Amino acid sequence: TNSNPGRSAVTYCTPVGYGEYLGKRVTKVLLEPSSGRRHQLRVHLLTAGFPIVGDATYALDSELGPDDPSTPPRMFLHAWNLLIKLPAPIGLRLFETEDPFKDFVELSASPPADVS
Repeated sequence: TNSNPGRSAVTYCTPVGYGEYLGKRVTKVLLEPSSGRRHQLRVHLLTAGFPIVGDATYALDSELGPDDPSTPPRMFLHAWNLLIKLPAPIGLRLFETEDPFKDFVELSASPPADVS
């Protein structure tokens, strides 16, 4: 807000795929935060008009309730890799995992034709 601007936070967002989830358009994105603020990714995407699917706090899913069949089983936010600097002698370690949402959303490389 103007009276309390908070601390700055920047998130870089790159679309990597487009599809549908339960009849609604979704975009898979690569998010790269340059800072580490609480809820940063969730708030930035919501502010841009693209809430995270399954976000029970910031997205429409919070209004559906846990018993609604349209409510996703979890928030569709997932770190696919983490690079962590550990103490010597271990040093840098890269951890990677598969996409846990590949069975929920079939993606294409380009957006639907009627989206500009």
